[in-house]
Amino acid sequence: MSINTDTYKQNSSHTELLNRYSETIEDIPSASVIVDETLTIILQNTLSYKVLGKVVNYNINTLSESFVDDLKNNSIDKEYYRFNTSDNTSRYLSVSHKHISNRFSILSFHDITKTIEEKNSAIHKSKTKENFLKIVAHDFKNPLNTIFGFSELLYRDYNNYDDTTKQQFIKMIMESSSSCYNLLENTLLWTQSQTDKITYEPEQVDIIELIDDCINFIRPMSYSKNITIIFRNKQCRFIECDKNMIFTILRNLLTNAVKFTHEYGTIEVCVHENNNAFEFEIKDNGIGIPIHKQLNLLTNTKQKDSFGTNKEKGTGLGLLLCHDFINKHNGELWFKSEESKGSSFFFRIPK
Repeated sequence: MSINTDTYKQNSSHTELLNRYSETIEDIPSASVIVDETLTIILQNTLSYKVLGKVVNYNINTLSESFVDDLKNNSIDKEYYRFNTSDNTSRYLSVSHKHISNRFSILSFHDITKTIEEKNSAIHKSKTKENFLKIVAHDFKNPLNTIFGFSELLYRDYNNYDDTTKQQFIKMIMESSSSCYNLLENTLLWTQSQTDKITYEPEQVDIIELIDDCINFIRPMSYSKNITIIFRNKQCRFIECDKNMIFTILRNLLTNAVKFTHEYGTIEVCVHENNNAFEFEIKDNGIGIPIHKQLNLLTNTKQKDSFGTNKEKGTGLGLLLCHDFINKHNGELWFKSEESKGSSFFFRIPK
């Protein structure tokens, strides 16, 4: 227990009162302090050290202005107050107040920081999920409208269109279907990742075979824009990694590269090995990323919509998924980009 000795001596008329409560305050089963009429802390019990730190000689106002305002107005009816403790730690405390004389009061504190933070976290997650579902629902509308619209035209007026027009309609349906599939796949994976339902399961993976499989998976999308995908540097062979996660990372980076590359453009996939890690690069000669969109591109859940060279919709969900999966490998994701000249996305997987 601590005593403000200066105030204690100056108020000798209250010596007996303070002596009595200096013992009583230790018996209180919560963090407690005694304050005078100026709200200066005169006594504090041992339990209060864990909650407030050493605060004798402190004025309560320095710990929480909002609490002091309510205390002065005799309206301490809030569930909790935010206090800045003596060690500069912010805590959420419920407070009870009792007058023990016309000059002294006892304040008792209960630390409910963990409860409040968990509650706030749950609210934040709920709002994030709600916003996320709104974004996903909105993003599905455009490709689905395209699929429905052109399918209806082909079904209803098939004989009224020449073969070239029909091929264009089918191309639009194919691209929109691919967009829907990728969005659905990313949505499911990202949701599982956020709820820790996807576990990191490393194994020996033939990286050449995996990249070839991923390029073949993207091939219909690249063919629709006559984009060439080149896999360079096939010297690396086996890598210890989670096969499904790496495939998802490559699929998303290649999908974005195709999306933001002009027709007849080129995309290169490279993988290099050094003493400590394997480094991947997906490089395109597309439209690049504007400077104002580069900041927080890899981690921001509120990125504004972006559109590919054929008006393909992009929301950034794929990059968030890449970021999560690379983190599970203790790896690193970064990029270089110049507007109108293209982009290179890199990720590194440690050995």
